[in-house]
Amino acid sequence: MTVARLCFVALCGVLAYGLWVTGLLAQANIWQADGLRRFLIFFAVYSTLAALIVALKPAILPGLFTPGALLLAIVSAGPVAPFSALAVMFSARVLGRVILRSETSHPLLETTLGLALQQFVIFAIVALPWNYPLTYALLTAFPLILRPGLTLASAAEIWRTLSHGSSDRRTSALLALNGFIALTHWIVALKPEVSADGLAMHLVIPESVRQAHLWWFSVDRFSWSVMPMGGDWCYTHAYLLGGEFAARLLNPLLLLTVTGLLFSTVRRWISDRTALLLTAVFLSTPLVQLVTGSLFIENYLALMVTGALLATAVGREQHDTRWTAAAAVLCGAALASKFGALSLIVPVMVLLIASIGPDWRARAACTGLFLAFGIHPYLNAWIRTGNPLFPFLNQIFRSPQFALEPLLDPRFRQGVNWRSLYDATFHTSRFLESQDGALGLSYLVLLPMTLIAFRRTWPWLGKAALLVSTIGFVLIFAVQ
Repeated sequence: MTVARLCFVALCGVLAYGLWVTGLLAQANIWQADGLRRFLIFFAVYSTLAALIVALKPAILPGLFTPGALLLAIVSAGPVAPFSALAVMFSARVLGRVILRSETSHPLLETTLGLALQQFVIFAIVALPWNYPLTYALLTAFPLILRPGLTLASAAEIWRTLSHGSSDRRTSALLALNGFIALTHWIVALKPEVSADGLAMHLVIPESVRQAHLWWFSVDRFSWSVMPMGGDWCYTHAYLLGGEFAARLLNPLLLLTVTGLLFSTVRRWISDRTALLLTAVFLSTPLVQLVTGSLFIENYLALMVTGALLATAVGREQHDTRWTAAAAVLCGAALASKFGALSLIVPVMVLLIASIGPDWRARAACTGLFLAFGIHPYLNAWIRTGNPLFPFLNQIFRSPQFALEPLLDPRFRQGVNWRSLYDATFHTSRFLESQDGALGLSYLVLLPMTLIAFRRTWPWLGKAALLVSTIGFVLIFAVQ
């Protein structure tokens, strides 16, 4: 037996031990009786239909997902909300394509860039009394009207992609598994917002903009009102077009975009079946459900970071400065969404600058784009309060508008040690506002196996992703 197989068996043993001693699978308060019954009915209906389609006509399976999900949303929330969320994404797709003008089309990366540009524009206008549904309708329609030919071509391309299936039954079965998990996220998004963060902040922002037609940036109203809000501006865009459910449905669309980027990337080196299995593992992570079922900004942030790294790789492979510029913009958009993104963005920016080569002008241009698209919320906070990170680190910046004591939550200051991954798996509530097990069970095995399987012959993107994720994991758990 090889060393890798021995390590795999040992890690599975650690996983089994953790499940045994913690009783994780038996923890209470996960399902209510009615919810579990309805979920089992949904599972039975979906499984039966999917099995019939995979057995009889597997190639048509992808073409049924989008109409089915759209019909479900229309029945549950009316037509305005789902079409508003889709309009935001489609407008971003066309806008990204218009800006990049690349010879090689990367639809999901172009969509990601378009979303980053949209939130930058919204930040520029949100302090002014111009924020009406008509304003956001015009913002959405502008790239579509500007390039009608490209708009039609993009719509046709999206439909071809979404309806393209495989005649291989095993591949279609794995696709059906991904579709089931994605549809559960979609169904949860069709329920009203109930999370504390969503009701206290992420839903307050777009609703306040809808009522007052601007955002006050007033720390007298909310201490968090000058914090980075890139993801919230994205939700505000959808909210002013279609209300709460438009914003909530945009969240799983962002998740699916991240998933699509992951799938389209890893399938370059592994089979479609293995790629679909990995995306199913990712989608089924409980933490993913937490941030998708509630109006958190983590899917937007994950999309910006993932897009930045992939755009860096495309620019490096094609020697195309347009993609390196796009990567810098996406790094900035991530920073404009959350200060904690620095733990991931700094290594991505280092890789980006290194990939450019010795051209100091190109390096300076990318750095300038990063700052232009990332630093504005911090400048805004500094001008208004004297603290660019308000209300955090006020013991250093000493703004008179907030207490000088460190704003820390002692519950989650666990640090990093040799058992951090085990504890994060089985004692997740020590690290996050979640139930134990929210990180999922697979990463306890997959992450160490990735380190064991590492080879210097790996492609650049694989090594870069491992470097960024490792640094991010250590820094996030070390300094939170």
